[in-house]
Amino acid sequence: MPNYTFQNFNVSRHQTRLSNGIPVTLFKRPGTPIAIQAIIAAGSRFDPPNLQGTAHFLEHMLVAGTQNFPTKDKLANYIESLGGSFGASTGLDALMVDIEIGTSEDLNAAITVLTEIIVKPLFNEKTIEMERSSILKELGTKLANPSKQIWDVYKQVFFQQTPYGKSELGTKESIQAITKQNLVDFYQDMITSGGLAIVASGDTELEELVSGLEKSLIVPITSRYIFSEPISKTKEMPIMVHKYEGIDQVQLVFGFRTVPFADPKNIPLLILATILGGRRAATLTKKLRYETGLVYDVSATSSKYANAGVWEIATSTSREHVQEVLNIITQELKSVITGGITQEELQFAKDRIIKSTPRGMQTSASWIRRHGFGELVAPDEYLQLDEWLRAVESTTRQDLIETAQMFFQPDTWYLALCGNIAESDLTIAF
Repeated sequence: MPNYTFQNFNVSRHQTRLSNGIPVTLFKRPGTPIAIQAIIAAGSRFDPPNLQGTAHFLEHMLVAGTQNFPTKDKLANYIESLGGSFGASTGLDALMVDIEIGTSEDLNAAITVLTEIIVKPLFNEKTIEMERSSILKELGTKLANPSKQIWDVYKQVFFQQTPYGKSELGTKESIQAITKQNLVDFYQDMITSGGLAIVASGDTELEELVSGLEKSLIVPITSRYIFSEPISKTKEMPIMVHKYEGIDQVQLVFGFRTVPFADPKNIPLLILATILGGRRAATLTKKLRYETGLVYDVSATSSKYANAGVWEIATSTSREHVQEVLNIITQELKSVITGGITQEELQFAKDRIIKSTPRGMQTSASWIRRHGFGELVAPDEYLQLDEWLRAVESTTRQDLIETAQMFFQPDTWYLALCGNIAESDLTIAF
């Protein structure tokens, strides 16, 4: 077995905590630009009742102006004049703030921007209304596009009756209902007294990073946030449809609930996704595009969250061919369950995953994307890159069969659809 280590990537990992308890992890990469992420346990799953979209709204406000950079353009001018960038995003579990700079000599400037966003946001009433208008337009754009809306439908059906089933953007009604006080309360509850981790990568020293953060990241003492809320598996509605009249193309996501982020079963689940829907050489690509021309694109993904996971196949086709596409998908899954995957297919998938990994780890930001979430939700449990590569290499064909049989069961599937179609039009032969 190859000797996979961080040293193979010219990277070393360093960890400590600030005096206020915030964990800091550095992936040191000599001679490379610097990326820093604050990852915070403040995703959409924590939105207050009847106020879906609060976390996403707060994300907008964090980068809309701070005490020393009162408008977004002033914030942008400062960091972009150094060749850097900033941004924020919201997921189901976490809210992320990202800063990138070109050279280590501007580390303190990057820390200044990061901490201004986290510690000194302005909740200006005029800005709140401007951002509300922007979010409503963002929502309208998503609702008008079935290929975007399908992912909200996916969450609603796969995670029905759980916090993960919420829309990250919210609804028109909930966005309109969010007040300044709601945003301030959520900020105080989740940002300054919730779970927060700092993950950085690039050409700097841990001591320099910590020194800068100690001076400016002044928030209450935090402990590791435990994502302990169970995410149940409910299947009162196995199929959910968002109707789009007059559109022939139907978007669909078919799949199964699996395991949380740090579970070792995610490795065989990833390999199964690679074999069935991992780009041009995948089984379903051959069956659905090359052999039948039923779809333009198809993908299979093993999606991981703090307390849940989903293994899903996503594609789109014309309304008249939806049943045929679903029949081919379920037939391939039945083949997997009964041991239809060959040793050659397994080895091809492992080679593809392992040998493509270096291409995806070329930037400092890529090291944060790979490890940041794990440093927040399961720092002692998740597989770091070197461990993950070894786990991929050691996976056997029997592991794939057992994993498929564990999760791909006839009574556990879910189906999300966007298009001019009804549930009664379909029969799932699985």
